Amino acid sequence: MRLTLRTLLAYLDDVLEPNAAREIGAKLGESPVAASLVERIKDVLKRRRIGTPDVTGPGSKPNANLVAEYLDNTLVGNDVEEIERICLDSDVHLAEVAACHKILTLVLGEPVEVARSTRERMYALGAVMPSEQASGKSVAAPVSQNGSEQVLNLSQPTVLPKELARSRSQAPLWIGALVLIVFGAWIGLVINDHGLLDFLGSGDADSALAVNDDGNGAPDSAADEAFDDDAGADGAGAEGDNLEVDANGDIELPSNMGVAESATTLTDEQINPPPPDDLSADGTTDEVEMDGDGESAVVVTDVPVIDSQETVIAEPGILEEPADIVVVSPGDEESPAVVSGSGVQVLYDSHEDVLLHLNQLADPPGWFVLARNSVIRDGQSIACPEPFEAQLLVSGAMCRIDLIGGTRLRSVGSIAANGFEFELERGGIVIRHTGGPDDPSANCGLRVAGELMQFKLFPGAILGVQVDRLPPTGRETDTVLVPMTMLTAFIPQGHCVLTAANGVALDLAPEVNGLVTWHSQTGLFVPQNLQAPDWYAALIGERTRAAQQTATRYEEMFLIDQPIESTIPTIVRHDEPRFVEFAVETLGLIGDYAQLARALDSDKETAILAAGREISIWLPLDPENGARLHDELERNVREMSDVDILEVLLWGYDTADAQRTNVSETLVEWLLHDNLAVRLLAFEQIRRFTGVTQNYQPNAPLRHREISTDNWREHLRRNGGALIAP
Repeated sequence: MRLTLRTLLAYLDDVLEPNAAREIGAKLGESPVAASLVERIKDVLKRRRIGTPDVTGPGSKPNANLVAEYLDNTLVGNDVEEIERICLDSDVHLAEVAACHKILTLVLGEPVEVARSTRERMYALGAVMPSEQASGKSVAAPVSQNGSEQVLNLSQPTVLPKELARSRSQAPLWIGALVLIVFGAWIGLVINDHGLLDFLGSGDADSALAVNDDGNGAPDSAADEAFDDDAGADGAGAEGDNLEVDANGDIELPSNMGVAESATTLTDEQINPPPPDDLSADGTTDEVEMDGDGESAVVVTDVPVIDSQETVIAEPGILEEPADIVVVSPGDEESPAVVSGSGVQVLYDSHEDVLLHLNQLADPPGWFVLARNSVIRDGQSIACPEPFEAQLLVSGAMCRIDLIGGTRLRSVGSIAANGFEFELERGGIVIRHTGGPDDPSANCGLRVAGELMQFKLFPGAILGVQVDRLPPTGRETDTVLVPMTMLTAFIPQGHCVLTAANGVALDLAPEVNGLVTWHSQTGLFVPQNLQAPDWYAALIGERTRAAQQTATRYEEMFLIDQPIESTIPTIVRHDEPRFVEFAVETLGLIGDYAQLARALDSDKETAILAAGREISIWLPLDPENGARLHDELERNVREMSDVDILEVLLWGYDTADAQRTNVSETLVEWLLHDNLAVRLLAFEQIRRFTGVTQNYQPNAPLRHREISTDNWREHLRRNGGALIAP
């Protein structure tokens, strides 16, 4: 029995055969991924105010007719894969499909009781003249003299057709005889079959009374079929009329039946129909697979599935055994397929907080909230904003990776045996070897500032890696074209071997080289005094209740089906400074420099300072970023004369600048500038060089700022006119 979304829905709604249900239950026990998806389905069905999919607009997919065909087991090909991806990426769509499946199971699992009087009235309203019925012409509504249609007076008694009127005199005799026969059979065979009684009690009286159009009393085949259908709908005999048994004894359902009755069990072929006859033999259908223990995954996009012994063609919408369910969210499509040649797969395994991913398939491309239990594809960029954390499970490599807030990385793919590779752009991660003492080592490649570093973790090892982008120290320096990056590696437990890009190997252990740093300018690893960095201590420690409440409130501001670029900028105007800072840092994490430039024009100190930090570390990443920033500042800064000042402050200064008289005096005079952003950024530069504040407050009244500025002028006089004495 294959594990697919439809299979799990059928399992949860109890419409599988007993053997198939036991098989699925066993696979759920072996696969934490599939079990997690089952719990997620249960959760979204019970969740209040989860909402519904949009009817129009970009969030209106998939089409309702496609969903109906999917639930009806008649949808094949790429549409199946698309619907499953949408459902597994969105709790709203998953809840909608699961609820429809459950409702159809309940409704179609019970016979519909139609009152005799209601059915007779329907026949009376729908009666046509024999001549018109034979000719196939439709009956037009009567039209009055003024051209308007006449309304039928349904309150008046309607004369029944001759066939129905005659049935009233004959039905009691037939029903009485049949009831006696059935009652005797029931006594003799000791069978309690109420459906048989209903069938004989309602269907026979109708089917025996059909006449043909010429009124000679001969049975009319069309009338027989119509009344037979009515009998099936009116009694429990509908099950027998609508179900067929194939040569293998499996119950086959008509394609128009939707979800099977609750009393009917489904086979695997009925839940997941075979591919169409014209399916190409190269296996070019999209499919996602994972084995029972979560260690093998295949996502095929126009790529044949090739085994060393045989070629397997993936069926649309089916995960071939040994397969397990994985969730794939669209991301960077530079390398759209995750091929499990090494058995390594990265799964987003968090149950709270927010992780973002870059969706290149969106129009326009943008950052979205990544659905939980999603597989991280090769080439996919992800980002964990402050104050969240995220967990990645690397199956096949026996590793777990924890991401701290402010981390952005890109999945490169598998390397060697039991290995994987990421490009760590910024932020911090903690890698844990999750295997036992006898398991092999785990290989992790981290690409930092263009340099590939190999980490070989032995069982029990815990490794923390932090990458910091350093702000520039002036626009005209050579370091502008090469962003300055510093890496810190910390190993509090176990043993790890680090191999640098130049091939030099370094043993890392708490006793030796427990904390080392690397700078992109020197390319050397330098041992430091062993002390847990603040970011590592914060990651392994428990959140306070207040911090958890803050993270929960910020998480509620993210919309899963909306791009981050359109929702986060509104939070920059929030009344609480912590949410303002989180929002600006999130914009910096995804590189939205246009919104960062707008934040510089805010009246909130928190927004301006955070935007200044993020723009400074973004500027050196591309030689064209300087021109992009200039254009955005011209569009957003009120005074054009302030554009050049802000550019200089954002590019920063080095120590030599702070020893120059003209630079020092200019920075001090900017403390009295009318633009709040200029005052804040100038003061940050001064404080970075001197380490003192002189009680200066950028947002204080002018008189207070003048007093503090006089103190800074005195500071310059004592140092020969410079912030730092030459």
